[in-house]
Amino acid sequence: MSTIKNYTERIEEGAKLAFDRAEEMQAQSIGHYVLTEEPKFADHFIILTVDSPRLMRAVSEEIKDALKKIQLNIHHEEGDRSSGWVLLDYGDLIIHVFAEEYREFYEIDSLLKDKGDLKGFIP
Repeated sequence: MSTIKNYTERIEEGAKLAFDRAEEMQAQSIGHYVLTEEPKFADHFIILTVDSPRLMRAVSEEIKDALKKIQLNIHHEEGDRSSGWVLLDYGDLIIHVFAEEYREFYEIDSLLKDKGDLKGFIP
């Protein structure tokens, strides 16, 4: 049996790893959504809230470093700690790191819950 993981397995591992790293770094309201409704532009979404620009940068960097170690390459990164929202795009895994007011404003959780299943949530 091969020990080389296929793309889907690496994406699933990356989603779990991102979720766990966010929890370890004391992010809040961490949600892991798995989209089931077609058409879908990604399979997994991790949504989390941080309470400071410094934590936004730290959590984003920690997640990027962790996913790089399992050979998941980032396709695109948008935003920065001063914008209140960082998006990390790994293809079928999208990670949103929000300041609280931006998460409330964009209501991305309500969009995602209608398109798939909430696999995990930590308040």
